[in-house]
Amino acid sequence: MHFMKKTAIGATAVAAVLFSQGSMALQAGDNIVYVGGAYLSPSSSIGKLTSTGTCAVALCVGPGALNFNQATAGATATVQNASTFIVTGFHMFTDNIGAELTVGVPVKMKVDMSLPVLGTSITSAAQTKASFPSLVAKYVFNKPSDAFRPYVGLGINYLYFSGTSANSSALVQALAGTSQSLSSSWNPVFNAGGIYSLNDRWSVNVGISYVPMKTNATFVGSGTTTTGKLTINPTDVTIKLGYKF
Repeated sequence: MHFMKKTAIGATAVAAVLFSQGSMALQAGDNIVYVGGAYLSPSSSIGKLTSTGTCAVALCVGPGALNFNQATAGATATVQNASTFIVTGFHMFTDNIGAELTVGVPVKMKVDMSLPVLGTSITSAAQTKASFPSLVAKYVFNKPSDAFRPYVGLGINYLYFSGTSANSSALVQALAGTSQSLSSSWNPVFNAGGIYSLNDRWSVNVGISYVPMKTNATFVGSGTTTTGKLTINPTDVTIKLGYKF
């Protein structure tokens, strides 16, 4: 009798473990909504700046009177790190293949500039709000019943900007005081991470993405238009809490 009681208790424990594992399954047909944060660390640069118009050839800039093509030679740009709030929807098509759509609050990006010819560095020379919703296909490793499931992903995003503005310094206003614009673009997304199921409904998703982003920058100042290609290339770290429906 004692043996049967121990056996029954053991069987119940095994059943509980198996049920618990099954309840944490991430499998075909599942839909999860995640909310969380993203931290972006850009690896940024700017290509050659080319000016046309009055100050492209006239001596308008700085001590010794330079034109804009001379003054901006060798210019560098750095996009500051930023963070934002994100929401994602994740659907599993099979036990191992899914897709995730991510949107977020527009990221406030600030651009620092350095003009070596003038010996000048300008903090927050320009700022903008960047939005880049993405769609990423993911391959999820391990079995559906495993609590932890790593993944790799490949997808695409659409980058666009709003509220672009230049700071009020005399040099920046001369270069871009009339208007500033950054072009939209489609960019690939390379992604990896892992999902840990806390229970039947809740899970934590931690991921890292690399997104090669480029935009054409156009600045209109005192009778002069200046253009260049701004490379942003952020590494994006996210942590999200999800609920499975």
